[in-house]
Amino acid sequence: MPIRRFYHARGGKLTFWYIETRGKKQTVRTGEIGTKGRIATKEFESIRDARADAKSKAERKAKLGFVEYPPDVSSAPMANRRGAWDGWHETTWSVCLIRSRDQDLIAALNSCPSVLSTEDVTESVLATAFEPSSKNWSLLIETPHQTWATFADNRSYNDDLDPLHTEFPGEVLRTGANDANGVEYVWLWSSGKMVIDFRTDGKGWPTLPEDLDDLDDDEQDEDWGAVYRFETDLYPRDWPYTFPRFEFALQQLLVDFDAYVPYLGYTGRLTAAYGHEDAAADHNISRAHLVRLRQS
Repeated sequence: MPIRRFYHARGGKLTFWYIETRGKKQTVRTGEIGTKGRIATKEFESIRDARADAKSKAERKAKLGFVEYPPDVSSAPMANRRGAWDGWHETTWSVCLIRSRDQDLIAALNSCPSVLSTEDVTESVLATAFEPSSKNWSLLIETPHQTWATFADNRSYNDDLDPLHTEFPGEVLRTGANDANGVEYVWLWSSGKMVIDFRTDGKGWPTLPEDLDDLDDDEQDEDWGAVYRFETDLYPRDWPYTFPRFEFALQQLLVDFDAYVPYLGYTGRLTAAYGHEDAAADHNISRAHLVRLRQS
């Protein structure tokens, strides 16, 4: 069984509890984030007994308020998936999503000055016959599984979408990462006003116990506390520090916003991130619109 990782914030301290079963052997590791923690092993009479005991212990931890991270987004049924693909540290990427609660999505989009025109291209996208006619474009993909629609194109960050942040008369959600400097972010605008600005500085949270094993003693003495920007009236100022890692807090924000981000793109065909390829399957696409944009 893979390692199951649980975390708990209490009294200003963040503690961890890990459990792993290999054959008949069970290993439990527990302690405070920033330390290697304590390790205990136990041998069972059978693999079944070891796994059953691990499951029972994990259930007890959950009842005590421990939260398991990271959630396996791709393993859930499509309709229940929330959060982003798990590539925060692997590449530079960005996704822009929009949602309109009060009017038709395409009508709302066409009201934005930066949008030149929109065109329903669902059939050609599903037939892999769509070819963009200009540089400044993106596809707006709607699915039957969430209220957010996702922009998909062939750029890791499409800055032509930036004006929508303040123009779109609904909600705009932007999330992604920059592999060069380790910065990760989740931004949310509502009716042109930014209501959440969460970005990291790339330094990360206090080092996790499994990472401490690979550090020299002098490296373990470094200050691993992170500087970050978290401006919002929707959460307490210290809310991110109730999580052991930045990406867990970022994921939770996306879950709270009821958003699924499989990192859709278009390079001759609609694609999705590794492990989420089914998100780009024909039966998971409701509509695809070509959005022609003014160059920013």
